Amino acid sequence: MTGHGSLDEHLTAMRYADWALGQFFEKAKKEPYFKNTLFVVLGDHGFGNNKQLTEMDLGRFNVPLLLIGPGVQEKFGQR
Repeated sequence: MTGHGSLDEHLTAMRYADWALGQFFEKAKKEPYFKNTLFVVLGDHGFGNNKQLTEMDLGRFNVPLLLIGPGVQEKFGQR
């Protein structure tokens, strides 16, 4: 991705990570262990925002979390 200044490398890395995780889970769904496994994927930090709206703007500290496995709702929360 280009046109976003210093964010280009971060956006490219996120696109690749999204693609790679998609590939992994498409293959994992075909394996016998998938039906008995809960995958927990999380980041070590969220994607920062320089704007601080309040003294304790908790939106700046969101950390991505994915729960993937059978029985987990597919469209829960925001994307």
